Amino acid sequence: MEEKRQDLTSEKQKQLVQMLVSQMSQDDPQLYYLPTSQIAFQIEAYIRGDNDLSVEDLTLLAPLSAHDIQLMLSLHSGG
Repeated sequence: MEEKRQDLTSEKQKQLVQMLVSQMSQDDPQLYYLPTSQIAFQIEAYIRGDNDLSVEDLTLLAPLSAHDIQLMLSLHSGG
């Protein structure tokens, strides 16, 4: 049961990270050309800074490090 909950949390985190990438890409079309590590740092800074995320989304994303985000982005782009 706990494993299913972790899988669900992980999946929601991935979806939220991808949503943030999409939003940030609309604001900055050059984002597409940046290294994954740099995009991950920008997302982490957004999460930690002044943002418009819901409390639920922020609760899901707050534990993620830039490295975690980079792994999510790498796995997504490879699939």
